[in-house]
Amino acid sequence: MVTDLTNYYILARRAMHDENYKDAIRFYETVLLNNPNDWEARFYTYYAQAELADFSDLDDRLNVFADALYNIFSVLVQTDMPDDWRTEHVLQCTRYMTTLPLKITIKSCEARREAIIMRAYELSELYQGNFCRNLLACYRLCYTYCDVIEFYFDNNDALLKEILDLRIFLGKNHVENHKSELADSPYADDSIAYSTKNINKSNALAKKLNFIND
Repeated sequence: MVTDLTNYYILARRAMHDENYKDAIRFYETVLLNNPNDWEARFYTYYAQAELADFSDLDDRLNVFADALYNIFSVLVQTDMPDDWRTEHVLQCTRYMTTLPLKITIKSCEARREAIIMRAYELSELYQGNFCRNLLACYRLCYTYCDVIEFYFDNNDALLKEILDLRIFLGKNHVENHKSELADSPYADDSIAYSTKNINKSNALAKKLNFIND
């Protein structure tokens, strides 16, 4: 049992910043051995595991991450700390979430390019299917994240404005991804349902923040 976890937090955060995800997981594992409910270690471990996941099972990692979010942030809400620290923690998490759709697109391009170079055209088509599945799981994760922050921080206008920006950003990207990738996939109906729900929630949040009129 480690009594002082300060250095492990420092090392894990540095590894996350440097995108050394294996090291980040290793340092956060020590934190979790001492405190299994630590919100920070759980959030960034899930994130790092998604970054390292094989393209073929990335959607499973993303869905597990999404399913854990309410519990993770319930712990953050109950953790004793100044409110401005808590706000900064959420802002940092939001910055990480913003990058996910692009990163998954890059992973897909790299996987398909490698398959084409190897002239494994059937594998390339398989990767295309995986991409659609992974992309939809990514949007589910990001929209769930927005729901969670709105739920737990409904009186924090600074965070709600960030979440509104994130919803709008995700929504625009989702529309483009739907047109170019998801519309002709087996996931088209789910994609439309997720996108529509996000648009409705974006409008409701904008009204709450007095950004648009009734």
